[in-house]
Amino acid sequence: MPYQLTGKNVYDMRAQCEHVPLCYDFSHVDAFFNDADIQKQLGLPAGSSWAECNFIVNKMFTVDFMKNFHEVIPEMLEDGLDVLVYAGDVDYICNWLGNKAWTLKLDWSGKEGFNAAEDKAMTVGGGGRLRSHKNFHFMQVYQAGHMVPMDQPEAAIDMLSSFLDGKLGERGESMPQTPSLDISHEELLKQEEAEKEAGPVELQSEELKENLFKKLKGDPSQNDKCHKAHKDQGSCKGDSNNDCVWCACAAVPSSCWTRENAKALPPGVFSCDFAEKNDENIIA
Repeated sequence: MPYQLTGKNVYDMRAQCEHVPLCYDFSHVDAFFNDADIQKQLGLPAGSSWAECNFIVNKMFTVDFMKNFHEVIPEMLEDGLDVLVYAGDVDYICNWLGNKAWTLKLDWSGKEGFNAAEDKAMTVGGGGRLRSHKNFHFMQVYQAGHMVPMDQPEAAIDMLSSFLDGKLGERGESMPQTPSLDISHEELLKQEEAEKEAGPVELQSEELKENLFKKLKGDPSQNDKCHKAHKDQGSCKGDSNNDCVWCACAAVPSSCWTRENAKALPPGVFSCDFAEKNDENIIA
């Protein structure tokens, strides 16, 4: 998506994506789980390999992408199960505005009460805002990205412990309404209509490519042999050395890349065909 080509972290809008494709440096986690002694203690077969994100598994789940599963939540609520939806307020890819909007719109017997409920202040750790009605809860965690426990561990364990104890709905303190930080479902709909009327935002392709190439090894037109040699998908897939892959993209022109460069492309922006070598770094 164009946002990723700006170089920003989709999981934390305060940061740059410094380690493509997951943005974070998980090398210490890799070293821990790939340690032979650790794997032995975990009962894993000798020679097992750990990866924090296996893109082959990711690719297999693409059939479930962009599907609504919220229809099953009302049934769970009516059966008396506690449901918690939470989001860090600087997460882009699963932002709190969108999550709160669908919780307010969800059709269930407690919808009216949930929409009328007061947002209460949570003060543990970095704090947050909690809305609860009966067994349905939504929490916005302040100063946290996609990985809430990593950014706000104290707030995260307090939220989880209270939820598991069945006492989350009793938590929180009254807080003044702050329009600059809050937004109603109606206001969200107005914003969506305004964006539709304004039409699509025109993207500067050259600027997007410039930001992308900062993540790679410069402009592939200068140093990527596959980009130089193959200008269409058929030619790219027919490369005699089987070292070239075709990467489709809607934000910038689709093109042919060496496998090394293709692995560094942002996931979700490019869809690269690694099928010939069953490469584990499929960009989903």
